[in-house]
Amino acid sequence: MTTIRLEGEKKVALCLLFLLFERERALEREGDVLDLSSTGFSRVLPESIGDLHSLEILWPYDCNFNGSIPSSLGNLRRLTRLELSFNELSGHVPPILSNLDRLTLLDLASNNFVGSIPDVFDNKTQLQQLLFLLNHFVGPIPPSIKNLSNLARLDISNNPIGGSIASSLFSLPSLTSLDLSKNGLSGHIGKFFAAPSLVHVDLSGNQLSGSIPSSIFQLGNLTYLSISGNNLTSVLDLQLPSGLRSLADLDLSNNILSLSNSKIVDFVLPQLSKVSLLGCNITAIPAFLSNSTSVGWIALSRNIIHGNIPAWMWDVGTRSLSYLNVSHNFLTSFEQGLQILDLSGNNFTGTMPQCLGNISDSLLVLDLQENGLSGIISLTFGKNAILRSLHLNGNKFEDLLPRSVINCTQLEALVLSGNKLNDTFPRWLETLPNQRVLVLRSNRLHGSTGNLRTEFPFLQLRILDLSSNKLT
Repeated sequence: MTTIRLEGEKKVALCLLFLLFERERALEREGDVLDLSSTGFSRVLPESIGDLHSLEILWPYDCNFNGSIPSSLGNLRRLTRLELSFNELSGHVPPILSNLDRLTLLDLASNNFVGSIPDVFDNKTQLQQLLFLLNHFVGPIPPSIKNLSNLARLDISNNPIGGSIASSLFSLPSLTSLDLSKNGLSGHIGKFFAAPSLVHVDLSGNQLSGSIPSSIFQLGNLTYLSISGNNLTSVLDLQLPSGLRSLADLDLSNNILSLSNSKIVDFVLPQLSKVSLLGCNITAIPAFLSNSTSVGWIALSRNIIHGNIPAWMWDVGTRSLSYLNVSHNFLTSFEQGLQILDLSGNNFTGTMPQCLGNISDSLLVLDLQENGLSGIISLTFGKNAILRSLHLNGNKFEDLLPRSVINCTQLEALVLSGNKLNDTFPRWLETLPNQRVLVLRSNRLHGSTGNLRTEFPFLQLRILDLSSNKLT
């Protein structure tokens, strides 16, 4: 095997000249590799590259090559790996790729290709990876892909591909990763049969409709499932996820879902770490979360969840949960824990909940803005507080700012506007070393803002809004 790896445009040009000059000798060798990756070779790929008949691996990725794929590439019948990704190549992909029957990898990602993906995969029985993401391909997914019995990864994401998804794609026996996200695909999602190897499925950001097939919940090796941002209208039996024993990341956001929210859930998803059900029109927190011991991220905002957060919710991910977002729902009471607590845009009323009286030293973000909370801000921050953002704006809080905020030495944003706070200007905040945003607009602050005590007060401050108060 001859491997040539050179860097820099001049060396690449010399490399090509050398190979072309020595092509007769190259024909007698086995397994030549031409690695031009990351060279900045801002030229077109020459037609003469098709004379390098001995090449088995061609790596001209991330080189700034432009123009179209030379038709002479079809002469490189020994090629097993062709990586043209991260260039500026354009035009249509030529059908001469049908000549390359030995390919195990075809990577055309992140270029400017247009038109349809050529339907040239009937004889590519050795192909294992097919990557067409981040281009401008249109038209349907090539039907001949169904014949790729050894295909392990298919990624056509971030194109304006249209049409429906052939159910045969969900039955490729060796497929482990399927990414068709951010296209214009429509129609129903077919049934998943004979796809035991699938670990990653991303169909998000399309125009798929109909229901979520129950067969998708029988993929026991699946670790990632995203079908967010479609037009799916589905009633989900919450016992269905019991088959996803390996699932780590679930995203069904921005669809119209109804949950058969059984209160009895007798299964555990031991690997589940992230759940996103934003904007799904669900009316309750899914009960299947009640046994999730390792989840770290739960996003349930922009739904129509009413009433209380169930008591079992605070046992979810006892040692792992760091993010819970149930903002923009219709919740009326809660308890807290976590590093990031976002309950903004709900219907909480009354005084600050007692459970928030002593803020955990691990809390980074507390966002209760745009609710109906009133009374004093009964928060106590300890000496070890690491709070970075506190948003209590758009409530009805009265009386004084909590003096223990001075313990939050990592605080960057303090937003308390639109309340009824009756206090003087908080000069005592001038020593906070990281504060960039201080918004106290539309309260009842009074007195003078002068006579600051330090030489360089509010050193990092970038936004200060004290309007609509009685300060002098």
